[in-house]
Amino acid sequence: MPEIEKIMNIATGDIEKLMNIAGDDIEKVMNIDYPVSAVWTGTRGVHAGGQTASGYSDAIEYKTISSTTSMSDQADLSGTRVEFASMSNGTRGVFAGGTTSGGSGYSNVMEYITVASIEDATDFGDLSVGRYGPCGASNGTRGVAIAGWTTSAKSDVIDYVTIASTGDASDFGDISSGGVTEPTGSISNSTRALRAGGNTTSNYQDHIDYFAIATTGNSSDFGDLAAGQMQGLGGLENETRGVFGGGRTGGSTYIDVIQYVTVASTGNTSDFGDLGTNRSSSGESGASNLTKGEWYGGYNPSTGHQDNIDYITIASTGNAIIEAGDLVVGALSRNSALSGT
Repeated sequence: MPEIEKIMNIATGDIEKLMNIAGDDIEKVMNIDYPVSAVWTGTRGVHAGGQTASGYSDAIEYKTISSTTSMSDQADLSGTRVEFASMSNGTRGVFAGGTTSGGSGYSNVMEYITVASIEDATDFGDLSVGRYGPCGASNGTRGVAIAGWTTSAKSDVIDYVTIASTGDASDFGDISSGGVTEPTGSISNSTRALRAGGNTTSNYQDHIDYFAIATTGNSSDFGDLAAGQMQGLGGLENETRGVFGGGRTGGSTYIDVIQYVTVASTGNTSDFGDLGTNRSSSGESGASNLTKGEWYGGYNPSTGHQDNIDYITIASTGNAIIEAGDLVVGALSRNSALSGT
């Protein structure tokens, strides 16, 4: 069918405003394809915070994902922080929770940046429960902060916000597989959020949970990580495929495995390939422009904190490639990443 923007000579967002109906209904009324924009991502990759060999970082770094250059450091968080959730609507990025002050603080702070300008972070509101180790996801409108560790227990709480407006988070539901902590991997598309791995009270886990972002409620079982029980894996995605890279399977066992799922279905992960040059690591963070996916940093006990950037083409399987560029702040792990334009 013909493209609606060409017929009406107006942007799709303005068409919705003009007709005062949603895109799905425009398709039905006009019998014309109405394109859905993947507004939870963008062309610029941003990572923030993290842990270096000498302490925590407050830096916000960015790069154009399609390039293979180093990051640029232009702005800061309100304080040094690690292990926090990130979410984007393509324009605004939000960072939520984490731990500060050398690991003694369990933060409920949420702050945001405008991705195109990369300025110092501004206060957004508070999480319902202060915690570190949550992971974040977004459908481009609503952002969610999933699980983590509070001052007294490992948390199964899911919070949500409307990214375009500031304010405190609201309760969404709970993780069905029980409380989890450490940076678990998360991916999302315009409909679903998935959370994989983590650390329960007794052991690491291989669970993958999912839920519809637009509604509230508890998560449901999606499948398992084929590479086993782990924490610290980094997630990234395109419209249909979610990819998890690296992780820690227990003790000092750090893996280089990349595994993927089809987000719209359920089931266990499939093998994608390996991180670049067998860079087994945990605590790396991922972002994508829907074509190329990048992982930033990570940690391996043999080589310490990493300043590498690995990348893949999401639609095809194969080993990751280490980019020519590096992180500016230096080798780090337990940072957080998102993308926008």
